[in-house]
Amino acid sequence: MSEFEAGKCYRHTTGKEINVLVEVETTQWGKVLVAESNFNSEIIAVGKYIGSAVNYSEISREEWEKNFK
Repeated sequence: MSEFEAGKCYRHTTGKEINVLVEVETTQWGKVLVAESNFNSEIIAVGKYIGSAVNYSEISREEWEKNFK
């Protein structure tokens, strides 16, 4: 796994899935990615770099959307 990318979906080895929406510039953390999660309907900030994506693998949009059917 490399780093997260906006517009892509990912699954963690624990089963948590995220849909990375957009990259934003913050005052405190610099560039971060904003994602939605299938866990508690959260909106979260995720790190942009490789270390943040450990134990995640990319999944298809169709797999992500199964969370909402």
